[in-house]
Amino acid sequence: MTSALTQVGNIVGRWVPESADPTAPAVACGSHIDSVPEGGIFDGVLGVYSGLEAVRALQESGIEFDRPI
Repeated sequence: MTSALTQVGNIVGRWVPESADPTAPAVACGSHIDSVPEGGIFDGVLGVYSGLEAVRALQESGIEFDRPI
């Protein structure tokens, strides 16, 4: 998995499985870390972590994917 910082401060991760076409459009998921005191259940690090954990589980699954995630 690689990561990059965009011009506006977003951190973007990308995993290209060996079976995937690296030029194919990626399957995406997203979340954000909120600075609002009363943010929702998935505002904050839990939403970000869940995306990372999903990719980790996919990596360990042994499933072959056609496109990047």
